[in-house]
Amino acid sequence: MVTPQESHDAVGETDAFKRQDQKPARVIALGCAALIAGFNLIGTETIPDASPEDLDALIVGLLQRRESALLFVEVSLARKGGQPLQQVRAKGGRIVVVEIPSLDAPQGYESPVEDLVRRILGRQALAPLP
Repeated sequence: MVTPQESHDAVGETDAFKRQDQKPARVIALGCAALIAGFNLIGTETIPDASPEDLDALIVGLLQRRESALLFVEVSLARKGGQPLQQVRAKGGRIVVVEIPSLDAPQGYESPVEDLVRRILGRQALAPLP
């Protein structure tokens, strides 16, 4: 009889998925206190009024401890992030960074993905349909 572990081995899952001692990913939100308060209500770790230095220090710590994390970062903070943030975005891996629009300008926000699509396919690629 095939055990569940052998079944996972057969489909090629990585060691990270097999390890029983691995901690669950942390979910952390950083940005202005008013925006981040909502994340706190749903039990997310929060760092209100975080500075670019706070963001970089958090990322460096996560990398050093080899922790997995989902980071929700207010766009104004994400655009000021330093080398650690750039490294995580370029390499991918255990840390995922999601930009969230600020409370004062949600309509003016354009994600990096939208920018990439426009550069590759042209401005009309994301234009509203008639």
